[in-house]
Amino acid sequence: MPNIDANGIRIVKRFQPIARVSVHRTKLIHVLINVIKNAEAALATTPVADRAIAFEIGRDPQGRAVLSVRDTGEGITAVNLAQVFSHGFTTKPTGHGFGLHTCANAMVEMGGVITAASAGPGLGAAFTLTFGVDAGAEDAGSRASDATAATDDPVRPSSSAGAAVA
Repeated sequence: MPNIDANGIRIVKRFQPIARVSVHRTKLIHVLINVIKNAEAALATTPVADRAIAFEIGRDPQGRAVLSVRDTGEGITAVNLAQVFSHGFTTKPTGHGFGLHTCANAMVEMGGVITAASAGPGLGAAFTLTFGVDAGAEDAGSRASDATAATDDPVRPSSSAGAAVA
């Protein structure tokens, strides 16, 4: 991740052991690259000392596997949050508005959902990938991974305000 290193972005990992999740590898990589690039862009005007992206792996209250990518960047207004997954919506001067829309479609194709949350401008954003939405929760005890322990580095959590595409 040369751009992340060069831009002084701190990476925070909070991984809980979970069972294996069946996904389409190429689609998941596409979703993650898009979300990470958006997080990196959102940090461009954030002071270097405050730049962070947190990756969290765990389970939601229904027992489904979740992967969240949170940043401490510019945040998302409530008006934009309601549209982030819409085809053609962009806030970038050179954007086309296909990225997050394509991510939402890929997650649905994998039986999951992607949601976005932000407490507003200047307060960062979180994109959460939830797997097994169609299939229900997996057995939490089966095939637990050897995930690394979480760090104590906090990344500003987002509010409950958010948008979802299912």
